[in-house]
Amino acid sequence: MKILWASKNRMTTDQYSSLTKIYDNPKIVRAENNITDVNELLSYEPDVFAVVLPTDTLAELVSRTSKDVIRPVEKKVRPDGTVIPPEEEAAATDYTIKHFGFEKVLKIEIKTKML
Repeated sequence: MKILWASKNRMTTDQYSSLTKIYDNPKIVRAENNITDVNELLSYEPDVFAVVLPTDTLAELVSRTSKDVIRPVEKKVRPDGTVIPPEEEAAATDYTIKHFGFEKVLKIEIKTKML
């Protein structure tokens, strides 16, 4: 199972461990650069895209492939182990980032209005 890892950060051991529970014998191929061009991502021809991408690039990728597109779920956690709620994240100073698994991106719809 060839999985393309497209992120500016290296895959962590927790992320890899999660992938081994989802996919049999994952072979991770890391995108050479911080890629935001969908054609370049598609050129790797993976079985699965594991990505951290801007929303517009992610939406285009999902619309142009039938392969799984997944992304890591990470949360800020206090030293006592409690998850910091999103509305408190900006003010938080004492935390670590913890991996909580992967989610499959099924659809992205963006509606905008010019202001």
